[in-house]
Amino acid sequence: MINYNAAALRHSFDQTDDQAIWLPGHPHKQRIKLSEVLYIAGFGNYVTFHLVDRTTIVVAYTLSSYASLPGFLRIHKSSFVNIRYVASIRSNGRNDGRALLNNGVELSISRRRIEDVMTTIRSDVAIGT
Repeated sequence: MINYNAAALRHSFDQTDDQAIWLPGHPHKQRIKLSEVLYIAGFGNYVTFHLVDRTTIVVAYTLSSYASLPGFLRIHKSSFVNIRYVASIRSNGRNDGRALLNNGVELSISRRRIEDVMTTIRSDVAIGT
């Protein structure tokens, strides 16, 4: 089993505290700071933003609409994780893994993406140390 501490990874994915995104909603758009988003999960044409205060916001967009958000890493076809909140990344050596967030939430890393995630972490850990 491989286990990486993600603290050193954060330096290249840092967000400023004032970076925000406007999410469509009814009756008004809602502004949320990217630093308040733990992870983003997609299901079909809907995306759920999971926030640090344990609230969720659902919008009628596809996950790919949010692919360029700074500080987020795609770990599965249905999710992006905010690197700021990743405590560790684990791989059991069978080409799948788990991302453990600071609040105890565990997210699956797909077999297809585990190698890229681990490569990103390895290179950033080497740069950050």
